This record gives sequence, C-alpha cells and structure tokens, in this order.
Amino acid sequence: MTAFAVKAQYNAPEGKVWAFGLHAGLDFTSGNPVAVQTAIAPYNSSSLEGCASVSDANGHLLFYCSGNQVWDKNNSLMPNGHNILPPNIYTDRSTQGTVITPMPGNANKYYIFSLQQASSPLTHRSCRLYYSIVDMSLNNGYGDVIPWQSGILLDSNLSEAMTVVPGDYCDVWMIVHGLGNHLFRAYHIINAGISAPVLSNTGNFSGTNAYISGVMKCSPNRRKLVVCTNEYGAKRMSMGAELFDFSPATGNVSNAILIDTAQSGYGVYGAAFSADNTKLYLHTNSYTTAVNMVLQFDLSLPATTIIGSRYLVHLKRGLSDLKLGPDGKIYLGSNDSTRALDCIANPGQGGPACQYVQSAVILLPGTETSIGLPNACASVAPADTTYVLHDTAICELTVHNLVLHARSGFNYYKWNDGSKADSLVISDTGTYWLYNYATCDIQVDSFKVRYSSPDTLRNKITASICTPNSTTLVAPGGYTSYTWNDGSQNETRVVTNPGTYWLSSIKDCLVRLDTFIMQNQVDLSFSLGSDTIICQPMTLYVSLPDVSYRWQDGNRNRIYLIDHSGTYYVTVSKSGCSYTDTIRITYNNIDQDLHDVLLCNDVPIDVDLQANVPKGASAEWNDGSTNRTLHVNETGVYWVTVQSGACVTSDTVHVNNGFCDCMVTMPNAFTPNNDGKNDLFRALLQPDCSFSSFELNIYNRWGDRVFSTRNPDEGWDGRYKGHEAVADVYMYVLQYTAGIKSNKHKQKGDITLIR
Repeated sequence: MTAFAVKAQYNAPEGKVWAFGLHAGLDFTSGNPVAVQTAIAPYNSSSLEGCASVSDANGHLLFYCSGNQVWDKNNSLMPNGHNILPPNIYTDRSTQGTVITPMPGNANKYYIFSLQQASSPLTHRSCRLYYSIVDMSLNNGYGDVIPWQSGILLDSNLSEAMTVVPGDYCDVWMIVHGLGNHLFRAYHIINAGISAPVLSNTGNFSGTNAYISGVMKCSPNRRKLVVCTNEYGAKRMSMGAELFDFSPATGNVSNAILIDTAQSGYGVYGAAFSADNTKLYLHTNSYTTAVNMVLQFDLSLPATTIIGSRYLVHLKRGLSDLKLGPDGKIYLGSNDSTRALDCIANPGQGGPACQYVQSAVILLPGTETSIGLPNACASVAPADTTYVLHDTAICELTVHNLVLHARSGFNYYKWNDGSKADSLVISDTGTYWLYNYATCDIQVDSFKVRYSSPDTLRNKITASICTPNSTTLVAPGGYTSYTWNDGSQNETRVVTNPGTYWLSSIKDCLVRLDTFIMQNQVDLSFSLGSDTIICQPMTLYVSLPDVSYRWQDGNRNRIYLIDHSGTYYVTVSKSGCSYTDTIRITYNNIDQDLHDVLLCNDVPIDVDLQANVPKGASAEWNDGSTNRTLHVNETGVYWVTVQSGACVTSDTVHVNNGFCDCMVTMPNAFTPNNDGKNDLFRALLQPDCSFSSFELNIYNRWGDRVFSTRNPDEGWDGRYKGHEAVADVYMYVLQYTAGIKSNKHKQKGDITLIR
C-alpha cells in the first residue's frame, strides 16, 4: 500500500522559508522571521505578485518559483528553469501566479502550477493554467525542471486566484476559479496524477471581469475558503470578498456568504485566516482614495452576522496580500518602506487586541517586497502505521462476554473477524487485532487476552515523618493501578503526620498490599541565613546531630569555605529524611596586593601603582586622588583605601631605591695580636648596600672548619676551639645575596694568619 499523510499548511516545515518581491526572503526555521536574500525577481514586469517556495521536512529550502522561472536553494536558476512557460505567457502580475505542491507517491517530485496574468493581451483578460514538474534527484540533488514535463497546458478562461489544500485521503486539491462566472475547479492530485476537476457553481458576483484578480485562501482547518475580487474596468461593481464552505474530502465548494462589497468604492485583494480559524482579515484596494484598509471579521459568529463584525484594524497606503506565517502571525507589506513587512501579532484576538505592528520585519539591503507574498504549499509526507499491544489478563478461569473497545477519533474500523464496529465482544482467550483508519494513517491495536489465577503480596515499611517538610510515599513500579487508603489513585502520596497508611497496587491478577508505618518525626530544619554580601572569605556551617551533609559541589563536610560569589546549598539527611537550604552570597573581593618597589640607584623612578578596584567600588590614595592607578616618581610610602558598599580595605607600598648589587672585599692576611690593627679577618662590605643573606666559613689545610658566621659584621679572631690557631694559610668560602635585585654570589680564597 502506498499512502501519504497531509500536514497543516501554515506551520509545516515545508513552508518555513519564503521568497518574494525583489530578491527578498524570510527564514522561520529558528521560530522567528529572519530576513535573507534570494534571487527571485520579476520575469517580464517591474514587480512580482505571484510567487511560491518549498522546503524539506526539516525546514531547509529546496527551491522557489516566480511562475516563469525556478531557482534552487543556492539562488541559482535551475538548468531548465529559465522559463518554464510557452512564449509570451507571463505570470509576474498574476495575483497568485504560481503554487508548489509535492507529488503524492514520489518524494523527489513536485508540481509547479503557473497561472497566467489576466493583463496578457493574448488571452483577452482570461488566464491559462500550466503545470511543470521538478525532480529533486536531478542536478546533483539541487533539482531541475523535467524538460518534457514543463509548461503543460491544463486549463483556461480562469481568474488570477489559485491555491492548494490538503485533502482527507492522502491527496491534494488545487483550486482555481473561472473568469466572469461562479465556477470553482478543484483539481484532484493523487498518486496517479492530476484528475479531472470537481466543479462547484456558487457565488454572488457577476460581470465580464468578475473574480478577475484577488486571492483565494483556505483556512488552516481546511473548512473555509475565501475569495477576493478586485475587478478591472471603469465600473468596478463586481468587487468584494466571499466566504465559502469547503470539503477536503470531496473538493466541493458551497454556501457562499457575502463578506464585503464594492459599495464603498474599493475592491478586496488580500486575505488571511488566523491560525485558530476564528478570524478573517481582508486587505482592500481603494479606487477613490490613496488609503487602503486592513479589516477583521469574526468567523465564530453565525453566518448572518459575520459581515456586521467588521473591524477596521489599520489604514495604510499601498496594496498587499496577507499571509499567515509559521509563527502564527499574519504578515503584509509595510506602510513605511518596501524594505519592511508589517504584521498582525495576535490574529486570533478580536478588535485592537490583534495588535497591528508596523515595520515588524526589516528586509536586507538590496531586497524589496511587492504586492504578493508566497502562495500556500500543501505538504505531503509518507503515512505512518502505529502498532499498539494491549495485554489483558482475566483473573478468572474462563473468559466470557469481555468487550474490547476501539479508540475514538478514527474514520472507520476493521477487526480481525471482519466486523467494522467500534467494539468487539469476545468469549475466549487469544489475540485479537483492530485496524483504525484515519485519513492516511493506520493504527493497529493488538489485544492479547489471557487468564490467570489471582495472587496477593504483602509488604510492610517503617519510616519517619520528615519535618518541617512532608514525606512522600512512593508506590512500587510496574503496576497498572494504585489505590491508597484515602481513596486516591496516584503513584505517590504526601503525608505530614505519624500513622499507618496502606496502598493496593494491581497488575493483571497480582495484588500487592504495602503498609507504611510512619513513626517518629525527624526535624531537620535549619537555615544558612539570608542572602548576603561579604568582604572577606567566610564559612558556612550546619550544626545538627547525627546527620549527613551534601553541598552543591558534592562536599560532605559540615563546614564550607566561601571565597567567591555564588549560590550555595546543602542537603542534610537522616533516617530517610532530608532538608535543603540555599543562600546567595556576593563576594566583594577588594583585597589589595600591592608589593614594595625597589629600584636601582641609577634607574629613574617611574612607577604605576595599581589598586584592585572592582566595578562599583571606589579608591582613594594618600594624596587624595581617586583613580585606579597612582603614578609615582619619587621614593616614599604610599597607601590606598578601597571601598565597595560596606566593605573597606587598605594597603601600603614602599617605593625605595638602592644598589642593584654589592661589592665585598676580602683581605688576604691578618695579624691577631691584639695591637688593634688587623686583629680580625672579616668581609669588607660596600657601605649602604643591603644583604639579604650572608655566610662565611673558614677551613684549615686539613678541611676542618675553624670559623663560621652569618653576621657580615662579625670576623675571625684567629682562635679555634678556644686556642690560638697556628700561623698558616687558611681557605675561606663566602656566600651572600645582596643588592635590591638579590643577586647571589659565591667566592673562595686564601687567608694567611700571621703571628
């Protein structure tokens, strides 16, 4: 069986990319309209009315058409899409000059219908209808028009109105209207191709040019059809709009209702239904003033009072069609610019609540809108068959007079015994199946009926009531029905008081009885405090006996250190109960980290001291300046105070200069004879030079250390272990770190002790 399902038109993914006007386009795949650039353009005139575009099932553009020409998704003309119509046949100024619909039964092929403009001199103001076929498997997947299936004449003597509507049986109706008569022609598009049209003769307008221009639109629920007429000629008497009933099952159009007429000196050109089918919007074309109207009619009223519900939504210049977008808003040409679209933001609301928005969408530079917006596209997708298994157990030894019920909402049914009722009475175990038919979709229900002896399980659970919160009792999984002792039938039950609660759980013939004995109350209430601002790191802690802790990051300690802003929460648990509290902490980190500055004597002092001043904080230096940075060019002590709200901190920095490195001179001999001259061997340090480390060691010729000091002002007096060392040559090792750059030095040498 080959079957196809038809989706709603206005919000189907196939209609989510629009191409219209001069190089203009909108992409709704994100949910909101995004302006894009296309290549669409008039073929033989200055402006374009009829246009159409189609996307795939994911909303990605496939191709678009002006009636004469066809472009692929890369905005390039298809190889055989330069002109798909016979010579001198043009569609630019045809109200609905083209429409695209998928070909049922072939996922790669699409019909393009092209409706000639009534102003063509060759047809004496009547339109011819042509169709072409696009095959998306051609041209490396970008699609092409099949040359021998291009520009095929289908009908003539038509008006400029054309639309497509999904049918009820995996089909599509392509509807056109005769010129100067009341005849609708609904072409039936099915797997086998395009069938002869269903003819419906109904309407109110008459005259040679009756119905010549103006749109035809179908409501989203496919039950209503509106036809607008905007007659050419001097009298312009056959103008206005009519509302009809439409049958998507048969293609029949009936019950014409006159919605608006030309008595006020205007025709009706554009139309759109709201997504909920309750409102109809019309766009008039005035022949007496330069101002046109956007009108609203309430279709939820009785037919005889619809015309009286007319509400003036907006007065505007220029002419435009109306189109219901995938987002449920109605779009139309703007008052203000050809580079913008207005919209009706809430079309389902009556009166001013519908909310008319001017310049709601701005088009890209180099693109323009015109009178027309893309025609409808009936999306067709492969049908789906759903299988549902119902396993029914009978808790008796025999089955007798059991009724199997079909689900509602389907067109017709068929049981495995051939009966077509919506229920089946059985008297034996076994497997029964039912086909549910709805449009293109088939759902198959299987009922497996068996018998089983009843059985009962019993279970006892003892737990605690958790305060201040309640305790939730949870039913066991895998059962089909539940009943608590209070009569409730949910899978959970909330209890707040100690006591005994029971639950009956049933699956097939198995009954499980759970008894919940809720004893003592466990109070785990605590508070982390109110949301706060801190200036220094702080700790959060909870002090409850015999509980476990779990912080937001998995930490399980009782005490938690806070050193940055964030939302913190902890859950405490005990005896199956738990309680959570949350606190939001803002950490004003205004800690300062100013380091002392030491410069070499020969380097000019040119330093920028940088304070940590977060957004919203203030700073003040010792000289009264309030900048984040303080420029310093002389030595001294500087300090800064930073404040953020109630948080205040200060820091001090010393700027000094000194020797980058230090010189140390070591004597080569000394005479420790207490004559006051050269009695000590010590390092001779460069004056005013800083030493951050110092170590002097002296060794005799046998490697014994005879002297050691870390004091640069201390020297060797020539004694070793309390006795005078013998006159000899000794070795010293000096290591020191000196100067503001803290350069490390190590030097060795000999020293002669003379007596």
